[in-house]
Amino acid sequence: MAAVFPTIRKENFFSLKYKLWFNFFPAFRASGGKVVFASSDWHEVHLVFKLCRKTRNYHGTGFGGAIYSSLDPIYPMQFIFILGPKYVIWDKSATIEYIRPIDKNVYAKFELSDEIIQLVKDEVAKNGRYFITLPVEYRDLDGNVYARATKTVYIGSKEHYDKRKLEKKAIKNNE
Repeated sequence: MAAVFPTIRKENFFSLKYKLWFNFFPAFRASGGKVVFASSDWHEVHLVFKLCRKTRNYHGTGFGGAIYSSLDPIYPMQFIFILGPKYVIWDKSATIEYIRPIDKNVYAKFELSDEIIQLVKDEVAKNGRYFITLPVEYRDLDGNVYARATKTVYIGSKEHYDKRKLEKKAIKNNE
């Protein structure tokens, strides 16, 4: 499956390889999510939530835990690929609102603009870390919204993170 949403971006060997790896990762695979497009710069990822026997609830619609877990890792992974090893990226928090029961396959678009990436880099350079909250929605092909989520991601410089880790270790050793 190619890009679900209109895009000018293209995939390359690197993004195709990691898309396949990601889709076969057992925890993600069990969620019912599948990455169907990952741009070569990782600024754009399209995801499908497949409604199937494993992802249905008692009513035959999408199980809330599966719906959320399919969305969960995407923004952090994008930041890891875009920013590289000089940064530490962690999930901080999330919210999800189920708008209507998911009774068919639905799709999500995760997009990080150059402005967002620059903002993150600037804030981390200034403060050592930054928390960013980003939205995402599951929609059907007609544009109807089924679930709306926000993800808050911690992004810190490796130096800041390592320094904080050492400080916490010193405090623990002094107790």
